[in-house]
Amino acid sequence: MNQIDIIPLDAKIGEPGFLIKVQGSRILFDTPLALYRREISNTDLNRLQFVGITHRHRDHFGGIDRLFFEVPKMPVFAGNEGTSQGIRNKLTAYNLNLFNAFSYRCFELVEKEIRNIYQPNLSSPPTITTQSGGKIFDIYVGDGYTIRGTILKHGTINSIAYALQVDDQYKMNKAKLQQSGLRPGPWINTVKQQLLSNTLSSTIEINGKELETKQLLHLFTFQKGTKIAYATDFDISTPNQENLLQLITEADVFLCEAAYLHQDLHLALQNGHQTSVHAANLAQEGKVKKLHLFHHSLRYGKLENAEDRFREESTQVFKGPIV
Repeated sequence: MNQIDIIPLDAKIGEPGFLIKVQGSRILFDTPLALYRREISNTDLNRLQFVGITHRHRDHFGGIDRLFFEVPKMPVFAGNEGTSQGIRNKLTAYNLNLFNAFSYRCFELVEKEIRNIYQPNLSSPPTITTQSGGKIFDIYVGDGYTIRGTILKHGTINSIAYALQVDDQYKMNKAKLQQSGLRPGPWINTVKQQLLSNTLSSTIEINGKELETKQLLHLFTFQKGTKIAYATDFDISTPNQENLLQLITEADVFLCEAAYLHQDLHLALQNGHQTSVHAANLAQEGKVKKLHLFHHSLRYGKLENAEDRFREESTQVFKGPIV
């Protein structure tokens, strides 16, 4: 599995959001007020490529302003319908001297289509293109990864769930390469690309000699790309479950809200959130490898061993590791 760092933006009993470090890139899921805390450095934010916003409630969208003024290049945004206008409204609320300095791209997921919205500056109208889609949308292709999403219902609004899929790779075994007597060169990347595209040539030229490509395969090791799914603030419902399971299936890590203990199921149903048991059910049915619970309700702030209680309930259903 690829080396990936997953950094929560707040405590489990608190706001949602995660910073994901993938090689040299940074990906942000949600922008809560907690983003203003300095645990997330500007060094990391300067590498930010993509920001996936579930919806624009204050605890998911309230900290986005930090990105406007502390990141030299605006990342690509995604969210539900109206996200681009929401970003623009926040920017234009300030008395800015350089309105033309702010440009950004935002993908909005609406029913059966994805909108690609480019805002060239704050004084011009955006350009919008649309593409039809199904339950799962391909949103963004970054440096060695792809972001997909699906639409979930959260009361009267839509909440977007995301999945980060790191590209599969073939790694060169340096010890075997040295033993083979072959010198490194462009042929290594050529073979890697052929392996990934399943278009292996019969021979390849290395240092002026034609060698059978299949004789080189023992030098390479396949590395499956890591998959991380993120979902928060969505109703307990069959349509949500069906959409989400398509997105999270066989994820290496599933970041899932569990706002309530199962004893408070009535509150979860009333407020459009998950219980620890429902989060665990999704993880079990989706065959994910690890479940990471977060965004527990503040009502449990004074409950002794509250985080343990959430994990214990989830353990009754999900048989993998739970964070």
